[in-house]
Amino acid sequence: MIKYLLDWLKNVSKRIQPLIKKSGDLESSHSQNKSHTTDQKIGNSLQNTFLNRTENNTSNNYLGRSFIVKGDLIGNEDLTIDGMVEGSIEVGNYSLTIGSKARVQANIQARNVIISGNVTGNIYAKDKVELKSVSSLVGNVRSRRILIEDSARFKGSIEMEKVNKPNKSQETSVESNKLKNRS
Repeated sequence: MIKYLLDWLKNVSKRIQPLIKKSGDLESSHSQNKSHTTDQKIGNSLQNTFLNRTENNTSNNYLGRSFIVKGDLIGNEDLTIDGMVEGSIEVGNYSLTIGSKARVQANIQARNVIISGNVTGNIYAKDKVELKSVSSLVGNVRSRRILIEDSARFKGSIEMEKVNKPNKSQETSVESNKLKNRS
């Protein structure tokens, strides 16, 4: 019996030795200078993969479906919500995305608001509000631009803020003043 155990331990040892050697090589390669070409290629590909992931995401912060937040959410980054929020949401000059599974009862303040879920509350967006086809909004909207897709549900009022571009009548009056000053 002892002989079988010793033979088994030798076989296991033979199988484990290459694994131990590989893990030792990995640890030593991490502690060495990164000037090795293979290490640079691996590091660059990992960095590019990370950058591609972050560029493809529209949001850095995510509240999943299992989250229930009661209170105020205040931040200075893009935010995507798929859970439930009751209170107020303020993300400053960043975008807020309300996912299709989200249920939000809050006043919202952001640069852009994209709604695919259900929202009850007033929205102030510095630039744009988008209501996707599966969305529902009960509340007032104040923004420069609004996009409401077919079959989106909306109950409330819309107040469009002025864009700082002069309209045609203002341009015409400026030109007529210039002509008067020349004569």
